[in-house]
Amino acid sequence: YGDWSSDVCSSDLITVYLQKKGYFNAVVTDSVRIKKRKAIVEYHLNPGIPYTNRNIYYATEDSGIDSILQRLKNSSLILPGKNSEEDILDKERERITLEIREHGYYFFNKNFITYERDSALNNHQVDVYLYLNRQNENLESSLQITNPVENHHPYNYNKVSLYTNYDLKKPDAVAERDTSVFRGIYFIKDHKNKYIRTNPLANSVFIKPGDLFLQRNVDHTYSRLADLRIFKLINFRFAEVPRNSLQPNYLLDAHIQLSPLTKQEYKVESELTHNGGNLGVAGSFGYLNRNLFRGAETMEDRKSTRLNSSHRT
Repeated sequence: YGDWSSDVCSSDLITVYLQKKGYFNAVVTDSVRIKKRKAIVEYHLNPGIPYTNRNIYYATEDSGIDSILQRLKNSSLILPGKNSEEDILDKERERITLEIREHGYYFFNKNFITYERDSALNNHQVDVYLYLNRQNENLESSLQITNPVENHHPYNYNKVSLYTNYDLKKPDAVAERDTSVFRGIYFIKDHKNKYIRTNPLANSVFIKPGDLFLQRNVDHTYSRLADLRIFKLINFRFAEVPRNSLQPNYLLDAHIQLSPLTKQEYKVESELTHNGGNLGVAGSFGYLNRNLFRGAETMEDRKSTRLNSSHRT
């Protein structure tokens, strides 16, 4: 039936685990016996016949997302004939969520996807109904008066800003910042400490004004910035641009916040050695310079020394 966590220590928890694996009628009992002043607990499992998936249905009233959903059902993780497992249903929700976000739907998350399992077929089979809710659709009707139901919306980037000396302790400090625009991206730098040139950073950013929000481009940007090995913090913050009669589009402002590592680093290491009966001390001195020419270059130098003793063992 699979492995369960070592934290499981009661009949109720084991029963819940089996039910999540599709054994809806599982019965678990326990007994305790004393042997040599130790208590031995035995669990007796009667899982019963597992319930398997029969039909899987996908539906939504969101006209913009419906075509995506109908295409995704052809590669569903929920397979007919397989045990109706709860973790597979959750993985399917995550898969659909990721794919929808890859079509520009920044505010979409898996909580919009609900499912029901109909086990009233009396043959240990279930029909799975997976439904994608529109915004506010799963709220109580009384709340929908002030929060009307509407379709989800894909978002494009409006303004992309990159902060090269972001300080967690002073997140709103703006007095000594220089702002320049390069390839449509706003680069905000510390006036007194222009840590890195603009071009190497621009080559690592894959989100541009006017582009559709795509999660993979955000992930790719994060990876490329991390590969530079000069930042201790890389943070993305997105803000929705207010809509009005003059600006009716669904837009996001992107803020990429970067906190640099210490530019220079020194490291001294030592160890006791034993070679051919001679005792000695081996040491190494390391020097690391990040962003040597303000172009994300890294220079590393290491020197080793060895002092031997005439004492033999």
